[in-house]
Formats: sequence, C-alpha cells, structure tokens
Amino acid sequence: MLPKLINLEKILLEVMNPIRIQILQILNEEDQNLSKLATKIGLVSNSEISRHLSRLGEQSLIRKERETGRYYQITAFGKAIMNSLDNFVFLSINSDYFTDHSIADIPLSLQSQISVLQNAEIISGTGNVMHKIKEFMELPIKKLRIIVDSGYPFLNTEAEISVIVPESMNTTENQEDPSLKSFKIGLLPSVPITMALCDLEIGIIAFPRESENNPDVSKCFYIQDPQGIKFLEQIWVFFWDKAQKISN
Repeated sequence: MLPKLINLEKILLEVMNPIRIQILQILNEEDQNLSKLATKIGLVSNSEISRHLSRLGEQSLIRKERETGRYYQITAFGKAIMNSLDNFVFLSINSDYFTDHSIADIPLSLQSQISVLQNAEIISGTGNVMHKIKEFMELPIKKLRIIVDSGYPFLNTEAEISVIVPESMNTTENQEDPSLKSFKIGLLPSVPITMALCDLEIGIIAFPRESENNPDVSKCFYIQDPQGIKFLEQIWVFFWDKAQKISN
C-alpha cells in the first residue's frame, strides 16, 4: 500500500471510533480538561479517555495547550479533518439525492462546504417545490436574487430584483415591465442550478441531475439558517461575477 494511503488509513481508524469522534466534536467547540471530557462523554473512565486522547495526539489531531498543559485542544489539522467528516456525514445521509445530482458546477471551495446545508429542509415533488417558491415570492421581500433556467413570474414587484438566466431566454418583456421597481439581469451560456435568495435570510436551491445540465426542481433545499444563507450568497457571487450584466 502507498505510504499516503497508509497514513490515511491510520487517521480514519482513529476518527471512526465513536468515543474519539465525540472527543473531537467536543474539542472542536471548546478546549477541555480530562475530567470534563469524561463527564461530557459519560460512562467512560478517566483512564479510558486518556488512552483515546493519546491516540488522537499521535495523529496530530489534538494537543495539550502550552500554558498549563491541563487542557486539550483540537489542532488546525484536526479541525480540517472534522470539516471533511461533516461533508462525508452529510453526503452519506443524503446519498439517495447526491447519487444522481451533481454539485460540480459550483467552485471546489464551496463543494467542500456542502455540509452547511445539513439544517435545510428538503422539499420533494415538483408541486411541493413550486408551492414553496410561491410562498417565498409572496413574502415582504425588499431584495431578491434569483438563478433560473426558465420563466420567472415575479409576484413581488416592489423588491430590488437581480436574476441570472440563460442567454437563450427572451428577457425583453421583463426589462420593459414598468411594474418592476428595480430589475437587473445577468446572462450565462447555461444555468445549471435554480436558486432564490432574499433579504429575509431565506433561500432555496436545486442542483442538476448528473446526466443533465439543467436544475432538477422536483427536489430542493429550503434554507433558513445563517450558515446556509452565507453559502447561497457565495454561490450567487460566483455566478453573478461570470454573467454578462443587463439592467433596466
């Protein structure tokens, strides 16, 4: 076996132990001493916790803080491993969806953050998704950002609207619509995802099926938590920066 794979196997062996993964999760939130770790985990002696800490330390996942040497802390390497595990857990829980849906159209830096969608509500069924989008559009929104590959009937005409659509779409009618208060358009050769994001910190995103290049709106993620919204904002900036801009 290649040396790199041997090292990976060692690390995975350490973090896949249920007690050691609990230790890493706790230390990822706050430094702890031995007795507090034992209390938080429960049903494990101090000596057993100490053994697990030693094994994690051997892989540079944790260390003792330098001032007193009594508290354990997760290392930068340990944090990176935990972030990777978050993605692995999220993808495995949603394996039915990600088996045939692709996130390859968003940057690698954002693909590595996909677990921030773990608190999102998954809406299934085209009718349910359309109903959720209708509810979304009827909110008292002041700022609205949309990525869509088909028609976009806007119910909230008082909002400041920015939309990204394929170059093939006829946008003339929307540009000249006098009921729209503020309307900006970005054009891309193709639009692989559907997304809506508003100033009320609510968002929706749907990814494409792996075999297609257009979003699958039969299932979407409905997002209301700050981390998920920040993730959508970064996706928006990525596509908006690439788009050819048109404004009314």
